[in-house]
Amino acid sequence: MAEGIGKTANFHQSEVYFILYSVPIGLLILTIFLTLTLSHFRPHARAGGEGCKAPPSYPHIDPIFGLDSLFLCLRDLHRGNLMNHLDDTFKRIQGGVYTYSTNFLGSRVIYTIEPENVKTIFATRYEDYGQSQTRKDALAIFGPGIFTLDGAQWQASRALLRPNFVRSQISDMSRLEVHVRQLIAKIPKNGEVVDLQPLFSELTMDSATELMLGESTNLLSGTPRVEARRFMDAFTYACEEPSFRMGIGWLATLIPDPKFHRCIRDMKAFVNIFVRRAIALQEIGKGTITGVEDDGVVARYVFLPHLARSRYDEKRIAAELMAVIVAGGGTTSSLLTVLWFTLARRPDVFSKLRNEVLSSFGTKLPSFEEVKGLKYLNWTMREIQRLYPVIPVNSRITLKDTVLPVGGGNDGRSPIFLSKGARVLHFPYSMHRRKDIYGDDADKFRPERWENLRTSWEYLPFSGGPRTCIGQQHALTEALYTTVRLLQSFKDVQPGDSSMWAEKLVLSMSVRSGCNVKLTA
Repeated sequence: MAEGIGKTANFHQSEVYFILYSVPIGLLILTIFLTLTLSHFRPHARAGGEGCKAPPSYPHIDPIFGLDSLFLCLRDLHRGNLMNHLDDTFKRIQGGVYTYSTNFLGSRVIYTIEPENVKTIFATRYEDYGQSQTRKDALAIFGPGIFTLDGAQWQASRALLRPNFVRSQISDMSRLEVHVRQLIAKIPKNGEVVDLQPLFSELTMDSATELMLGESTNLLSGTPRVEARRFMDAFTYACEEPSFRMGIGWLATLIPDPKFHRCIRDMKAFVNIFVRRAIALQEIGKGTITGVEDDGVVARYVFLPHLARSRYDEKRIAAELMAVIVAGGGTTSSLLTVLWFTLARRPDVFSKLRNEVLSSFGTKLPSFEEVKGLKYLNWTMREIQRLYPVIPVNSRITLKDTVLPVGGGNDGRSPIFLSKGARVLHFPYSMHRRKDIYGDDADKFRPERWENLRTSWEYLPFSGGPRTCIGQQHALTEALYTTVRLLQSFKDVQPGDSSMWAEKLVLSMSVRSGCNVKLTA
């Protein structure tokens, strides 16, 4: 009998353990189920009265968390083929769609390449959307500035930055020419292989820091300050992390990266040297933006004193500077890298470009107006941005319940209801390759298509609406001028290796293998 009692006691003890462990696990599963169910049915319940329909869905193997899709995306991100993978996904779902929904770690996400939806997100219903927390976390490299703020704070940041990108600043080629000459001096003239990608990065960083800080990093000169070289090394590493962190969402918080945070500290330390100096000069009344120096020469505009006059604190000023320096330099160097990677493989386009430059103004230094007047070069730049936009994907989160005009239903013509907190991703990379917009050869590099092509929201390499990239014209002018000077200096370009296109996704899209070319003077 005692043995029976012991068995009964053990049985009851097992039951207690089972209840203790199974109840919380069951509640967790139930919570997840209810959350996903409500997030699925709430849009449908609201949509009925507005004619809204759900868009086609990604055919998940894992419908709970969507880990199957996440795995494939991370695999192709690692291979340098993520953009092509996502482009193919639009073509595969139901035989081809321009908008679909997917499950991303338990949350519903809308993917779209519909110009009407893009116009709604970035213009007509602009106030319904903001930046997702995932994007803000990934761009923590900048701090609290224009790339991480919304609403009135963002408007204040944009207004503060605008004077730096007025025509008088963009059109001054003489300051850029100093750095372009140093770039050309570092390129072998005898056809020896050189990787232009790091040189373009140094060029744009030297130029950006001179304009923003009043003192160049002098990376191309070969005699940079120790802090400047540390800044560039930190920049190179830190800019590779955001795309991965945005790709895995909140899972990024579970993956520590001490080197990433150390690089951010090194970058901020360099910028803060100049910020503290500018604030100190402003406090004693010696901080100027432009003016007349002792020798009667008009001083050049420098952005930092303008920021110091704003009376923002040191942290905010440094964040705004970081945003412009890093984003501006990164996008321009990526654009140049992709362009010259392509030109090395298209001798016909290179020849047309060189002939256009030499027949227009020979080897003399061109003005802003002359560069802008080069028709074929500008077509080529547009075509590069079409096929390889420096910002290939853009994300927004809804700040309130709202509606996208198209993409719902099997035919994709019905509106889509989005509840507050929904995430929407737009892919310029895929939208720019739609054959119904750009023709059957949409995936081919053909600058001549721009002779008669007119686009609106179908072409969006630098975003659109109120949040159009404020430095767009500055980046394009710098890339155009640098290309003209290289065309004047070299008569031939050939690939330096046999690599094919594979993307490198950092803060902007560049070439995974670098830009190894052979240039002959």
